[in-house]
Amino acid sequence: MDRGSDAATQSPLARDTLSSLVAISLVGGSSALYSLLVGRLLGESALGHAALALAVGLGVAQLATAGIGPATTRFTAVFLGAGRLERGRRALLSGVGSAVAVGAALAVGAWLSAPWWVDLVGLPQTLLLPTIALIVTQSAYVGFKAGLYGVGRIGAYARMEVLAGLTFFCALAMVVTGVSSALLAPFLLANAVFIAMAAWRLWRDGLGTAIDIADGSADTSSGNYAGVSMPRFVVIATIGAAAALARVHLAVLSTGASWPASEVGFLQAAMAFMAPVLLVPRAMELALFPALSRAFGRTDQSSFARQLGDIQALTSVALAMVAGALLIVGPALLPALLGPQFAAAQGALDGVIASAWLLGLAAPAIIALASAGSIAVPNVAGVLGLVASLIAWAWLVPSAGAGGAAAGLALGSLVTAAIPLAAAQFRYQHVAFSDLLLLVLSLGLLALALTVTRWGPAPPLAVAFLYMALVALLHRGRLVATAVAVRNAW
Repeated sequence: MDRGSDAATQSPLARDTLSSLVAISLVGGSSALYSLLVGRLLGESALGHAALALAVGLGVAQLATAGIGPATTRFTAVFLGAGRLERGRRALLSGVGSAVAVGAALAVGAWLSAPWWVDLVGLPQTLLLPTIALIVTQSAYVGFKAGLYGVGRIGAYARMEVLAGLTFFCALAMVVTGVSSALLAPFLLANAVFIAMAAWRLWRDGLGTAIDIADGSADTSSGNYAGVSMPRFVVIATIGAAAALARVHLAVLSTGASWPASEVGFLQAAMAFMAPVLLVPRAMELALFPALSRAFGRTDQSSFARQLGDIQALTSVALAMVAGALLIVGPALLPALLGPQFAAAQGALDGVIASAWLLGLAAPAIIALASAGSIAVPNVAGVLGLVASLIAWAWLVPSAGAGGAAAGLALGSLVTAAIPLAAAQFRYQHVAFSDLLLLVLSLGLLALALTVTRWGPAPPLAVAFLYMALVALLHRGRLVATAVAVRNAW
């Protein structure tokens, strides 16, 4: 591929990543702010009850759509990238419709089985109906978001998240000031606003008739654009993705089953910092998946491998800076933001940040394997990671509470991340030795920073800024290249 084609490919990907970054910042920032404000103003018990409701409402919906969401994005993008517009429209319709239908069915099941599970997880009866409503709206949200990414409407998706985020903040203000006692109202209202806007946009676009992703460069000789059927992809992807998602929510539920709501509140406070760590990886993941799927649909393997290598390296830099800085300032962070009682959540915060770092590092490799139809490896990794976490929780949670739950989460993340990272490297050789060496040097800097702050007199905030500056200096070549791509994108 010539230099001009490289630039043409990199600029849209950079632009899509920036749009995704805006959207993910709002989504992740909203959830983090919710935990911080509820914990600070309403206390750890209220935060614990909200965490249990979110673990069920968001967890069930995310588990149910774990395969449907990626399949909707992938197959819509693959067929449109191959010039098969009618197939792309069918993939979009079936994906969004399946997400809505599955969410509704699971909500009915949750209502009928409520006498069994509500007391088991410690959910207050007042949060039952909002939790069930959240299952429906979150399932629909996932379906519509996947559809927007599949048809390339990433900028529109980001604008919808902005408006939904404003709705979330208004509802959250009412909750923390006592105007409303509906703890889940911010999530329900934000989802409703997003669903309405996304449905209108897709309908206005004719469900794909106005989409111009297909560029005429597809290799349509074989007709094998997707590599695997959509229903089969959904089933297989659900296994691994659901296992990975289940670990996050089961950490909360396992703590709630053994400890009072206040301990769950400590864990939820620590988990509020998972979103900042995963901010850049999630944004790149959302933009990279349709981009790689379109490259796969065009049989453009050189573009596939190049984009994967660039994103993997940049993800590594972003994670080293953000996660490392949070680990350095961690001992003072939670008490300063939520109150002195949250100092007890320090161990949980360390485990959550380590878990997020590992998951973020593996995100590009997982997306690459899924984009090319090779989803067996991430699935096996997700299942083995869940098994590792379950074993750790059975041993650690009864005695260590939130800290034990976070440690089990980190152990499972190590297993979940290591396997696809190794498999993608073996298949694509996308990580250069120089990038690996820079990562090792960054980890050495982090170890030194933690030593002088946790067991020495050095001020954590100053050390964190110095650490980030040194990591940026180490990776200056990669950061300069990214800045050029961002400039070209706009």
